[in-house]
Amino acid sequence: MQTADKAPAIVSVITAEKIRKSGARSLYEVLQRVPGFGVSMARYGKHMIEVRGIKTIHSEKIKMLIDGHSTNGVLDNSFTWGPDSLSLNNIKRIEIIRGPGSALHGSNAFVGIINIVTNEAEDIDGVIITAGSGNFDTKHVNVQAGKRFNNIDASYFIDVYDTNGSHRTVSPDVIGRTGNTDLKLRRLETGLKIKYKDFSWNTHFIDTQRGAYIGALSILGDENKFDNQDFFSELNYSHSINEDLVVSATGFIDKVSRGNYLELYPEGFTPFTGTSWFDDGMIANPSGKETILGAEVQLDYKTKENHLLTIGARAEKHELSDAKAVSNVHTLTGAPLDSVQETTHLGGWIDESKANRNIVALYLQDVWSVTETIDMTLGVRHDNYSDFGGTTNPRVAFVWQFLQDWDLKALYGTAFRAPTINELYIKNNAVVKGNENLNPETMKTAELSLGFNKENLQARATYFNITFENKILPDPIINENKGGADVQGVELEAELEIYDVARFYGNYTFQDAEDSETGKALPDVSRHKANIGADLSLGRYLNVNFNLFGSSSRPRAEGDGRPALKKYSLLDIAIIGKSFYPGVELRASVFNVLDENHVDPSLPDGIPNDHPRAGRSFMLDVTYRL
Repeated sequence: MQTADKAPAIVSVITAEKIRKSGARSLYEVLQRVPGFGVSMARYGKHMIEVRGIKTIHSEKIKMLIDGHSTNGVLDNSFTWGPDSLSLNNIKRIEIIRGPGSALHGSNAFVGIINIVTNEAEDIDGVIITAGSGNFDTKHVNVQAGKRFNNIDASYFIDVYDTNGSHRTVSPDVIGRTGNTDLKLRRLETGLKIKYKDFSWNTHFIDTQRGAYIGALSILGDENKFDNQDFFSELNYSHSINEDLVVSATGFIDKVSRGNYLELYPEGFTPFTGTSWFDDGMIANPSGKETILGAEVQLDYKTKENHLLTIGARAEKHELSDAKAVSNVHTLTGAPLDSVQETTHLGGWIDESKANRNIVALYLQDVWSVTETIDMTLGVRHDNYSDFGGTTNPRVAFVWQFLQDWDLKALYGTAFRAPTINELYIKNNAVVKGNENLNPETMKTAELSLGFNKENLQARATYFNITFENKILPDPIINENKGGADVQGVELEAELEIYDVARFYGNYTFQDAEDSETGKALPDVSRHKANIGADLSLGRYLNVNFNLFGSSSRPRAEGDGRPALKKYSLLDIAIIGKSFYPGVELRASVFNVLDENHVDPSLPDGIPNDHPRAGRSFMLDVTYRL
């Protein structure tokens, strides 16, 4: 543990208290308030997380951790089907690093790292029950239990969430029909953490069924469903040999099951001239199971010369299995079949025999306290992949407390994002095909940051410069390393606390993001984003939070003749009633209070009027601590 101003990175820490007072329902509503971050909706319901102008549909350029455990999957390295549904009730704090992290965390720690730290026994110390309801027929129940028994700390939670989601009008879709978006979500999440002396065990499970928002081909359908289960279990041993030497070892297993039922074309639609079509529409149901097995050993040693050395080794095995295809279309010819049936034998959607990889990594880091006010961090990690080879990524950080309450950080690092199993081996797909000769995406980032940190006031200004190369894109349908981006910008943030009465905060991000080949602005990326808000304690019984988010206009992709997306702003308000009855807290949250009509960008050949987002909505919940 260390304070954010001394950390060799640009760090944001969001506590459980701040999350609760914000009224946020999901991790995405929390992230939108972080400098440099943005959130938008893709055509089939995936939230895309943007960091410093870089975003993709799978958000695979961000490392997502739960209690330090990576949740990026095998197939597309995405974390947005499982942890996007994480219950916020179970979170102790969220630790966010903006910038590269491959020198310690390997692939996907490309533009940022998000670490969700969940509650432990001492944070719960009994039983906490939360129940809530909102519009869109939303219902939510969360139960946490935790206690310390002799040398054992045990905590458990279960969370159930059910909503039909916002129904926004789409007019028209790409085949000229009018209808509503489908954002239904059914979630069951549960987890267990046990600590005994030097041992700890953490297991986590999420089961989600969700709608497809608009649909995979930007065509409205009434039968789309994404059904996914995410599970991990991790056993850790950490032992202090003496006050200067700590040894830790970790073993883990991840299991993911993905089942998609996609109505690509609706009932009665004839996509090809002169052909008849199906009563059930054109159906595709690709599915598969992902497994990750791994182990890591780490040694931390503090020398007498003020060096903190970290040496570690990590090994992982990734595998995709049971890759099945169910459809009413012949995979290779496109001809209609008599019924919806398994078509794996006709030509699967991926080459399962190749869809596995082994990874071995070695890393070394030295944190050197040069003086009482100057720290230097030097780190390097080498990753070797069985399918494409090796990559080495260094980082260096200089942190100087040059005046009381003031610090200066100069940071540089490289990062990589390994080509995914999907990008390498997907086949029999009319839109994109795999390429076994892909190289990793790479990034170089330099940052300069000035910070002020006093008891009641924190402020920071950060300049960043990013060079993104070897971007993986279909060209035109076969994946290739093609192009990249150059991004530079400034992040400003400040927070002021006035005793226990009020907390005022604000941040502003300017980002100049360009395609490195054309020199044109990256599509769908705003140059200006900002948040301003406050927590106000109105006496003993009430707390009010308001947050105003604003985004400037967003340019279109090259060749897209539509005008740029308009600027927009969103006002959220949360009111908490407390201390009127022992152990009870009431919260009322209203989102998009002014009912701002805003959209997220569609593809150039997608929904003509873009992706409509939710209007005004609300949530009421009550928490009771036993």
